[in-house]
Amino acid sequence: MPSLIIPAGAPLIAGPEQSRWANADWERLPNDSTRYEIIDGMLYLTTAPGTFHERLTVAFMQYVGIPAIERGPAYVLTAHARASLPEYATIDPMARTLSHSRLVQRGRRELVATAAGTDRVVFDCRPALGLTVASLFAGAPDETC
Repeated sequence: MPSLIIPAGAPLIAGPEQSRWANADWERLPNDSTRYEIIDGMLYLTTAPGTFHERLTVAFMQYVGIPAIERGPAYVLTAHARASLPEYATIDPMARTLSHSRLVQRGRRELVATAAGTDRVVFDCRPALGLTVASLFAGAPDETC
């Protein structure tokens, strides 16, 4: 049986058991500085993304998201890696790489490729659009999330 380890000093949040959280429960959470996320019924408390993370998100939307939407129909989402999206890109700011994964079945992904520098990444959903990993980091400060 899996166990849940709660660190000392962790906040106590009133709500359903883990694995049973729903959107209605999330809407009743306090509107404070904590970032609450529900993924597969589990409540997660996380810190807000740093400025470097936000910059990478904007660059990704600039090079892939907006062009994909303009060519339509397309949906471009920034989501947690466990979301059931058909394709997913994970950016590692320390290594300055992009890993492209494809959903094989619900909850299971396969790695298509890991790219760096001038490697060109093309997504199945929009093969005419592509980007180099270097373009995501162009002008970025040398720091991490």
